[in-house]
Amino acid sequence: MKPLIGLSSFVDPQPRADYIALSAHYPRSVREAGGIPLNIPVCTDLNIAVETVARIDGLLLSGGKDLAPWRYGEEPIREIGAFDSIRDEWELALFRAAGERGIPVLGICRGHQLINVAMGGTLYQDLWAQRKDCLGHAPQDFPVEELYHSVEITDHDSLLASVLGMDSIRVNSFHHQAVKLLAPGPTCPAIKKKPLRLEWA
Repeated sequence: MKPLIGLSSFVDPQPRADYIALSAHYPRSVREAGGIPLNIPVCTDLNIAVETVARIDGLLLSGGKDLAPWRYGEEPIREIGAFDSIRDEWELALFRAAGERGIPVLGICRGHQLINVAMGGTLYQDLWAQRKDCLGHAPQDFPVEELYHSVEITDHDSLLASVLGMDSIRVNSFHHQAVKLLAPGPTCPAIKKKPLRLEWA
């Protein structure tokens, strides 16, 4: 049976109504990888997170707006983008529930930043404002399918290196934030000190 993969989404305000939105790349990629994608809308009732995660086999935390910087102990700088505290709370609740169940979690863009913050790490609120000699990570008017810059894989014994079979790959990047302080390890205080499996099974 194909695994059911929950995909976090966001609220997209429109003139006549608010819509639940998600890039079509996410469900398509899950289908191509052999899973069944399930769009999970943002919810203000955090108790539903546990019930939602109980019904899925894996969780994909998607990209989107910045995380509120107070979640990692900082005040916003001028270059911070828009953030959505309701979405933050909901996705942190999903992440905690997934950790408690021990199901695989994959974070993409904002999603991996949220995982780092949930586990005790911090973020650069804006790469260009807070890092010198930073490569371009948010090209303007650039197709998402076009590869933009190189990434070096320094851990040759990693799962990524074994899957790709190479030391360098070309990727695209559409973000202005990144991990600053890496979370201390695979144990998250928010989920009762249980070990957290982040890789796909």
